[in-house]
Amino acid sequence: MESFDDRHFHLKLRPAVKRLHKEAGKCWAGARAEVKVHGNEARLFPAFIDSHMEALRKYLEEVDRVCREVRVMDGNAVTPEFIRNILLRRVSEVIAARKGAIGHEVDLHAMRTGEHKQGARHHLAFEMSRLLEDMANHYEVEAIEIHKRRADGLAVSGVPASTAAVSPRKPVNSPAPKLAKIAKPQSRSSRRAKAVAKLLRELRMVKPRMHNEGQYVRVEREFPNYLIFRIAQRDSEVRPWIESVQDRRGLVGLAQEIAARHFNVSLTTVKTDWSHRGKPRRCAKTRR
Repeated sequence: MESFDDRHFHLKLRPAVKRLHKEAGKCWAGARAEVKVHGNEARLFPAFIDSHMEALRKYLEEVDRVCREVRVMDGNAVTPEFIRNILLRRVSEVIAARKGAIGHEVDLHAMRTGEHKQGARHHLAFEMSRLLEDMANHYEVEAIEIHKRRADGLAVSGVPASTAAVSPRKPVNSPAPKLAKIAKPQSRSSRRAKAVAKLLRELRMVKPRMHNEGQYVRVEREFPNYLIFRIAQRDSEVRPWIESVQDRRGLVGLAQEIAARHFNVSLTTVKTDWSHRGKPRRCAKTRR
């Protein structure tokens, strides 16, 4: 394991931690405001979790930035080993910690109000799992590219590897090096529209195979990773829709209905998301 100044890292990260806690404190108010706008009480938990996810993504950008700065100030280059063993590990730890903290808040609220929390727990687990997967992929791509550049005798910045290391004597107030940016999170509307497109593609594949209700298990086994089946496992009302897909003329409408159940929003909201984002070319001819 490569050496890393943890104390410097945590001290430097403190302002970002305070900002995270401040943003997290606003999540319930933001969620209630969204419920009021849409008039849908079922949106409370998902909106609360989505607000937390936005704050977490911003915080992870700070974790990334501070981690790299500490590394460079110690006179070390950003290497694939650093990306995989230090940076990704700290990001993963943050995601795990926030998942536990948000889940605890959900449990406390459900205990006080008597509301169902199972759907919220599933939503939280799904969002956190997707975030961790995206971050791991992002860092692995970067590690591979650094390795390839290093193999060509170039450092991360493109200068010869022999001159890549930063001097430990570099003044603290000197300009910080440019850091790799984490891709900005998509808006909720965009994520829902993309989910509709994904569900639509899956329904097209499933429809010719779903001759009757008895075919459901066989088709599910054929496409175990399909989102429509994962949603149906959590929401019992979705399965009959999939089983009777042969009777549906417009698959767009069905995809939107399933997406509305998945994100726990109104069907009107999903239809608006779909119309605002525009239909992808592949999905333009969808009504069979």
